[in-house]
Amino acid sequence: LSSAAQNLAMILVGRIIAGWVVDPLSMSVPVYQSECAHPRIRGFIAGLTQQFIGVGFIVSTWVGYGSAHAEGTLAAFQWRFPLAVQAIPAARLAAGIMFFPESPRHLMETNREEQTMRVLKKLQFDGTNDEWIQHGFHEIKTTIAAVKSITVPGWRIMSTVPAWRTLLMHGVAV
Repeated sequence: LSSAAQNLAMILVGRIIAGWVVDPLSMSVPVYQSECAHPRIRGFIAGLTQQFIGVGFIVSTWVGYGSAHAEGTLAAFQWRFPLAVQAIPAARLAAGIMFFPESPRHLMETNREEQTMRVLKKLQFDGTNDEWIQHGFHEIKTTIAAVKSITVPGWRIMSTVPAWRTLLMHGVAV
């Protein structure tokens, strides 16, 4: 939408949509990766994700720099191309996510224990570690149960407890 914009409103709407998409993904992708990765490589995966975010910033800078040097009739290329290039990784993510399993923790939180076990085995079973998988399953189940026992569901509680309301307002103000 941004790269095909015909007026200011189109480019603004496109940038707003892109921002709404990038922010949740930049928070949820590392969490998903950590939930699905084997504990032995979990830190490596999280670090690798940060490195690729840095590489993405470098690539975007060079694409912008290179596009700025388009001459003459290619003036629209200078701003359209950098905006269009961001669709490439987004399209790859959108296509690839269809093949990813749901997070084991999400499955457990939604009381789908059989699916949780299937996903854990799919992600981490090597033919010899069934006891380890069972232990991981039990750990996830125990953790989710403990969190549910001390957590009040819903957002309404944020406005009813004065201290939380103050914290919420400070966060919103910032």
